[in-house]
This record gives sequence, structure tokens and C-alpha cells, in this order.
Amino acid sequence: MDGPVTEFFSSIYLYCYTQLLQLNIVLPAPDQAFNVMSSASTYIYEYSPENLRHFGIWLTSVPVQANIIPVFLAILVLYTLFSLVVWAVRGVFRLIYNFLRFSIIVAMTFILVYVVQQYVSNGAPFMEYLIDMLSQIQWSQTTIIEQQSNHNHQVVF
Repeated sequence: MDGPVTEFFSSIYLYCYTQLLQLNIVLPAPDQAFNVMSSASTYIYEYSPENLRHFGIWLTSVPVQANIIPVFLAILVLYTLFSLVVWAVRGVFRLIYNFLRFSIIVAMTFILVYVVQQYVSNGAPFMEYLIDMLSQIQWSQTTIIEQQSNHNHQVVF
């Protein structure tokens, strides 16, 4: 696998080198760039942790696929799994974000009602105003019920 990969990158570098040389943009010579890259990759490989070296050995032992269909299907499956994970993370984030936003809206509404209530109730404490308001509602309901019951008992001749 190292052979085709290095040939591919070297052909890309050679193409870029020749195209940029025509535009008077100087890059390092290809042999110098290849020597630097090979020594850098050797240095990184030698001083990498054992787990990464084991992964590198496994990666180089994977055969090059001539058929593109299995590779395409593997990419499709991995993209599907990635999409599901992203969907779940976004769902959890939206749930938390919308809960916080709703809580802030409810808190701001209660604060607004509390501030307006102080002006409406002429400075009475909130609980006292609430009890007075509820007792007036209860009293008005009982008077309406009494009026309806008195009206039903009247007999018209």
C-alpha cells in the first residue's frame, strides 16, 4: 500500500511543481522534498506510541481494493452511522437549549406579572393581593349561584 500512495503523492507534487515553475513560483526540488518527507515519516513512525505503530502496520497490510463497490458501501454505512450520532447529539442539545429558553421565557413572564401586579394592587404584597382576588372570585361565583337559585324558585302566575 505504501508504493501506490507514495507514487500518487509524488505525481501530485511533480504536477504542482511543473505548473508553478511555469508561473515563476519556486518550490523545493522534488528529490529534496521526497527525502524530507520520507525522513519525517520515518522519524514520526519510530517515535510514535506502540498502539499507533500497530495501527500503522494493520493499515499497511490492508489490500488495495480494485473494486470500488465495497468501498462505496462501507463509506455509505459509515456516513449513515455518523449521521445518526450527529442527529442524536443535536437532539439532546436542542432539548436542553429549548428547555432553558422556555424556562427563561416563563421566568420573565412571572417577573413581568409580579412587577405589573405591584402597580395594579396599589403596593399590596403579592400573596395578600392573590388571596383578595381569589376571595372576590369565589364571592362573585356564590352570588351568581344564589341569584340563579332564587330565580328558579320564583313562580309566575
